[in-house]
Amino acid sequence: QQQQQQQCDQSQSQSQSQQSSQASAKSKEKTPKTKRRRTAASSGQKKRSYQCRHCPQMFTDWSNRRRHEDLHKGIKRYHCKKCNKGFANPTNKKTHEKTCKAKPEE
Repeated sequence: QQQQQQQCDQSQSQSQSQQSSQASAKSKEKTPKTKRRRTAASSGQKKRSYQCRHCPQMFTDWSNRRRHEDLHKGIKRYHCKKCNKGFANPTNKKTHEKTCKAKPEE
């Protein structure tokens, strides 16, 4: 009887260890991989070598820096063809023009 009890105990402990190893394997599968932040060097991007003259912001090319510096100066280089509203960013102008209801200026 003692032998049977020992065998039963051993089989229970084995099944419990198998279940716990299966559970840990599942939890490893569900755990999301940590995302690494891509740096300019690791992603093949250009180095940010153009700094704004008014703040510490850095840019990859001078045209983006100029557009950003225009914000500090209040310059709006891009204007809606319909209502002449000014924008510092050409993308914002394009978005506005799609919904602008004003009649085109002549």
